[in-house]
Amino acid sequence: MKLPWTLLLAGLLALSGLGCGSCKESAEEADAFVRDPDNQKCAVNDDCVVIEANCAPLDTAYCGQVALSRDAAATDEWQSIQDGLDACDANCEVCLALLLPQCSSDGFCRQSN
Repeated sequence: MKLPWTLLLAGLLALSGLGCGSCKESAEEADAFVRDPDNQKCAVNDDCVVIEANCAPLDTAYCGQVALSRDAAATDEWQSIQDGLDACDANCEVCLALLLPQCSSDGFCRQSN
């Protein structure tokens, strides 16, 4: 009688591990996308937007938000990444910071708070 419960528990643990792996993969994809200089290029402040990274641990994010070029944020690639982030368990706290996107003097989107 112990064997079915052991198998059920093992199955649940395996499934929970799959979910974590896909979220980690989504976070890694998001981080690589945001770090790509081509996705940060701008000429004026209006070329930049702040996007929600949810709970993804992006190196350049502040309070779950990060600056990105408006063109990059509108791509199918980013939308696919964002869908992956949205599907992850957002069981974390995100502060209510209001970040302002700016085009820096070197022509890249940055955020200020």
